[in-house]
Amino acid sequence: MRRVLAMLVLCAATSQSSAAQAPGQVTLCPGLTLVTAVNGPEGDYESIKTIASADTRGILVTYSAQVPTRQGGLRNWNMRRVMLREDLGTATLYAHYFHSKGSDTIPGSTSLGVSTAVLRSLKRTGAAEVGLVDGANHAYPATRSQSPSLYDYEETWKLRLVGKEPVRVTVNDAMVALPSIHARGSYLGAKVDFWFLDDEENPLTLQYQFASGTDALSEAWNLRTVKISWRCTGSNRTAAEERILRLERALREDRRAVVYDLFFDFNSERIRPESEPTLREIAEVLRRNPDWKLSVEGHTDAIASDQYNLDLSARRAAAVKSALGSRFGIAGARLTTAGLGESSPRDRNDTLEGRARNRRVELVRR
Repeated sequence: MRRVLAMLVLCAATSQSSAAQAPGQVTLCPGLTLVTAVNGPEGDYESIKTIASADTRGILVTYSAQVPTRQGGLRNWNMRRVMLREDLGTATLYAHYFHSKGSDTIPGSTSLGVSTAVLRSLKRTGAAEVGLVDGANHAYPATRSQSPSLYDYEETWKLRLVGKEPVRVTVNDAMVALPSIHARGSYLGAKVDFWFLDDEENPLTLQYQFASGTDALSEAWNLRTVKISWRCTGSNRTAAEERILRLERALREDRRAVVYDLFFDFNSERIRPESEPTLREIAEVLRRNPDWKLSVEGHTDAIASDQYNLDLSARRAAAVKSALGSRFGIAGARLTTAGLGESSPRDRNDTLEGRARNRRVELVRR
């Protein structure tokens, strides 16, 4: 692997909507939204993966990301991948990269983590082999009868078990320590560290570090899952209903609700389409409580200057108010806005997951 794999899809979840769901268990169901943070020179940027549909054949994942360029612009990516269910148990090729010219389906591979067989081998023998393909080579067709194809560029990495380590992820607005298996591997001098969810049914990647040549892993690219929104169907009511009730309860009892799944363009107040379910849920809470008035607070991490962050957070809060009014009919008189920038952090600013928790919107009942 000779270049940074900057679009690794990372995925994990816990369900708070179904009593039968065990902590750390993953269900790849429609509505699951997964946010991966990458630390770039211009600041953190996030990719968003959503399970769009699932059936007996496979699971459709949609991917969107805005990647800052060195010229100061943004490169927008919107891709999709179908994971075949038959591959989730035994495949050794981990086709982690989403390429704009790549195949929608890559038979014989997994895309959101390794297979059950790879994780099981790590846990039982302390070792496993996994195939990886350099990011640029994901543009080749996934057709074994054609040459060149993606399969011609598969590299076999030898992984060794390091140990069991929890990974902190914000799941449905609450910080959760997900159980993980830490594995380390190498190929022709390059090094990789993976943290896989410790669930043999769905051993998905929670964190990834890569270093080429002699670079220390401490200086490597670090990509990790930082936020998960769970909207799968629970046993008694839909998860969307559960989320509405949770928002409503926080505003009634604490007069404050922290919201992490309102997404914005990089360094912008433009709201990304993946925010629509959350906007709908906030609007429903307001409809159910017509006498409530809310202040929408914007918060940022500590990257950039204080004044820049104050301005950005104020514009983002105003954008949420505008969207609730224009798209859901919430009267402007019921909403005020405030931008607090980096002044009220909820976590550390020297880690990817900490900065992700600091980038948020808070709703305050007046």
